[in-house]
Amino acid sequence: MSDDRRRLNGALGDVQAAEPISVLVVDGQPLVRERAAQAIEADKRLELAGVAADGHEALEKVRELRPNAVLLDIFMPRMGGDEVLRVVRTERIEVKVLVLTAYPTAELHDALQLQPDALLFKEASCDQVCEEIVAIMRGEEHSPGRVALREATALAVARAKLTHREQLVLGLAAEGLKARETAERLFVSKRVVEGYLRDAREKLEAPTTTAAVAKAYEIGLLGKRRLG
Repeated sequence: MSDDRRRLNGALGDVQAAEPISVLVVDGQPLVRERAAQAIEADKRLELAGVAADGHEALEKVRELRPNAVLLDIFMPRMGGDEVLRVVRTERIEVKVLVLTAYPTAELHDALQLQPDALLFKEASCDQVCEEIVAIMRGEEHSPGRVALREATALAVARAKLTHREQLVLGLAAEGLKARETAERLFVSKRVVEGYLRDAREKLEAPTTTAAVAKAYEIGLLGKRRLG
């Protein structure tokens, strides 16, 4: 048998012998927690390490069970997911953390700064959650959860950078208003509006106002683009 053949057979044997990915499910809502746990138990690629209902219990089980991945709810009683993630990062626990949330919150913004591995929304199906866990463990860079994480992070950064006035004039520019028209609506000078637009362009790293508007739509800063 050739060396190449031996290496191929060895690689196939490693894949077949690979152990299931152990997952800790952490969620403050019993129904969500139970649904995710059942989906993980039903997936042969995964193994349910345990479940936790709040942040304190989550940390205890992460330290004790050392799972490969944690499906972590952000908004929970006693201790939020952002605090759990902060401790995990501080203690340098080797575990993939997939943040789970129903909607953006202040806690989500804090968690994003701690660099979770993926972002999932509770509207995702059980199959989508399982596929994301596997994708993250494989190191896939373009999984839905990775993409959602990058978009949410970009949005958080842009919102932090842009002032309320800069967002406002950018939104009016998106509606088609010229600087003079925006100035009249806001009861300020045209020069002031042009200053807001210039600052918005610089912060969004866009060469023109049109490009800034396009980028703002792309990262969700201005909501959804109107058609027609």
